[in-house]
Amino acid sequence: MQTRRGGFNLIGLYEFHGTAFQTRGLKYFIGGGAHIGNWDGKNGYPWYSNKDDDGNFIAFGIDGIIGLEYTFIDAPVNLALDWKPAFNLIEHTGFWGDELAFTVRFTFK
Repeated sequence: MQTRRGGFNLIGLYEFHGTAFQTRGLKYFIGGGAHIGNWDGKNGYPWYSNKDDDGNFIAFGIDGIIGLEYTFIDAPVNLALDWKPAFNLIEHTGFWGDELAFTVRFTFK
């Protein structure tokens, strides 16, 4: 689940993982899925609304994801960097390419 523009998106992704650059601890991931949610375009995001909109928008579309993650061999820590582009298919359709994330995780071995 993701909060976005005064609302939320529920996202489901299917990912494939593999070793990157033949480096121990470094993996890539790539995949795709879909999102559904809503947001309030008049709640601080005027560029998503106009005078005829009521401000409540539906978000439904397809998503992709690509990234790299590194798990430290001697420490229970994982670092990841990913990009998750999406294409909204209902209301305010178009490409969303602004979702870049850096993640720090505690891991169990």
